[in-house]
Amino acid sequence: NSNQALLKLSASYQPNFSNQLDYDILGRISEDSQNQNAFSDVVGNTAQIEEVNPYSINQSLNYYYTLDEDNIFALEAQHLIKDEDPFYNAMLDNELGAFNNTADSLGFDTSSNNYNFAQNRRIKTNQLDAKIDYYHILNDVSNLNFTLGTILSQQQFNSNIFQFLENGDEFIPTPTINDGLAVNDTEYNFSDVYLGAHYRFKKGKFTVTPGFSLHAYGNKNIQYGETFEENFF
Repeated sequence: NSNQALLKLSASYQPNFSNQLDYDILGRISEDSQNQNAFSDVVGNTAQIEEVNPYSINQSLNYYYTLDEDNIFALEAQHLIKDEDPFYNAMLDNELGAFNNTADSLGFDTSSNNYNFAQNRRIKTNQLDAKIDYYHILNDVSNLNFTLGTILSQQQFNSNIFQFLENGDEFIPTPTINDGLAVNDTEYNFSDVYLGAHYRFKKGKFTVTPGFSLHAYGNKNIQYGETFEENFF
């Protein structure tokens, strides 16, 4: 089953020849689920449920300013927020005891007649892309372009694997999965600040753009209480 909604709004404002502002916002939300049932005389019956209710909001802003015929400024920015929460549930018929050895080796409770495993995940994304361009028009076929921009991205990932017991309790084991770490809470940050200069000219059907860009990168990852960080140019 899938239910989805999509909404887009756009606005444009141009008070005069020198100024123009464009704004867009796009929102998505969905509700998805999938059920699967398998019947087996070898390992017993299995039921699987997958559910996810994600949403995202994407905004973009463009502003153009013409100072005069030879000098033009442009601002372009885009912001994304995304939230995903996939849930997985597997219910295993254990009358034949086909899963006992595996469940025991992974640290799960083996006293139930049936196994009911689940995994919760949550992924949150927040990203900003923005840049300012300055164009200096030299003549009809060439110009200079200077750019200052950044990409800032943060993502949080949370995952835990657990077992529902027959009495309704939620049992979070300390299994040998991932060296005993059944819960994972991770934060990832990325940044890119850049400066560019280019010369553009047209020659017949060809457009040539020599130039350079200087980037300052930042990378930071936090997982299991440890921080890994790297910055470079």
